[in-house]
Amino acid sequence: MHAVTAISGSGPAYVYAFMEALNQAAKILGLPLDLARPLVVQTVLGTAMMAAQQKEDFAILRRQVTSPGGTTEAALTELYRDNVFTKLVVSAARAAERRSRKMAEEHSTVPEGKLRPARGFRRLICALQHES
Repeated sequence: MHAVTAISGSGPAYVYAFMEALNQAAKILGLPLDLARPLVVQTVLGTAMMAAQQKEDFAILRRQVTSPGGTTEAALTELYRDNVFTKLVVSAARAAERRSRKMAEEHSTVPEGKLRPARGFRRLICALQHES
């Protein structure tokens, strides 16, 4: 349950942080903010819609939109240099999971391991696990 909180509960903030960084990059590259914001929003929205419609692994989808030797590959080389991007995202999710556990301990009268998610939540988790 803490992992779900770390990924899905905190996930929108991670996406907004990426959007914020992309918007900042647009500004630095000279795009006016009234153009940058809709470009960022439409890029994230379109990407999420494509991912929702496809069953392939995200890495495969990323490769499908990356031309060898092109601009996207150059950008991804920077993002993945020394695996920093993935390490940061995993580190952030772990921090959120740790905080979720700590909050549960601070605010619960039920011992850890004895908590059971609501029946509807269990069904959702089971359905999501069977999809993958």
